[in-house]
Amino acid sequence: MAATPQQPQRSAGRLQMAGSGMCRRFMHVEYDTFDGWFRRRWSSQNSNSKCCELELGAKNVVVTFSVWGGRTVRKVERRQAGNPWATCGSREEIFISSGDNLDGFFYLQGTSLHSWCSGAYNFGRLAGERPESWEFWDHGDAAWRVDRLGFQFEPVRWGQAAGRVQMVSDHKCKITMQVKYDVEYGGLVFHREWSDTITKPKGLCCPLELGARNLTVLFKAGDGRGRASKRPGLRGEASFDFGRGDGVDAFFSFHGKRFSACDFGKCGCEPAWEWECWDHKDATMRPDQLGFKFPPRRWAGFLAEAKFWDESTCPGER
Repeated sequence: MAATPQQPQRSAGRLQMAGSGMCRRFMHVEYDTFDGWFRRRWSSQNSNSKCCELELGAKNVVVTFSVWGGRTVRKVERRQAGNPWATCGSREEIFISSGDNLDGFFYLQGTSLHSWCSGAYNFGRLAGERPESWEFWDHGDAAWRVDRLGFQFEPVRWGQAAGRVQMVSDHKCKITMQVKYDVEYGGLVFHREWSDTITKPKGLCCPLELGARNLTVLFKAGDGRGRASKRPGLRGEASFDFGRGDGVDAFFSFHGKRFSACDFGKCGCEPAWEWECWDHKDATMRPDQLGFKFPPRRWAGFLAEAKFWDESTCPGER
């Protein structure tokens, strides 16, 4: 007897808006409830949030925009270079048949008299599903990474499965962290590069996009004479290869003459990377005491497997 394919679990959707700071803009959302008895209306003009949380089963969702003063946002051809105005001259009105599993992001540009929606995308769509007619996002431009455009939240699926790389240092040696990886959108592969430098004690965090692959993390000591370069194998520069990026929760620590590295995203049964070196028995090496921006996502589970520390003293995810 053939197995029945499992349907993806349904979850309530949400819609977010962000834009350039040239004027105040608002997003307006209407939708029918699952039973069709009520027509809900929401506006960011009457809310402190620019994120609209939909009800489970929401359907016939309509999204429009306006500018402070009552002006509407006109429709443009997002898929064409330069975003020319649509010939019909109507306002931008986006229709979405179902709100379940929807994670819509809308980015607006322009002035108070001429604003338009230059980017619209559903980051909740499963792999293999084709984009809707209203969707367009310049994934090839690194400046269009959704976590850099001022949205209130990152995509839901990024927070659930996407990886991240963190570094912390306690000295003033100039250290640069470079993160490189490839990511696929709509059948096209794009190369990403992220880089930041620290010259004083602080932490860095590079969030990865969902589906990142060919992940490489590179560290460079500024002059080759800092403490980071005193560890064997880190003579001013070192590279670490991961392959896939999903689920990675990598921590790199430069403290004194000690270099430590660990992927806290692994399950207890997964073998350690060849580059991992972290003294879990040393209480001073707890990540929450070293200055990292975020604690490990799987903190409680990891400590339960490692059994090095008392779980009652373990802080949860912030």
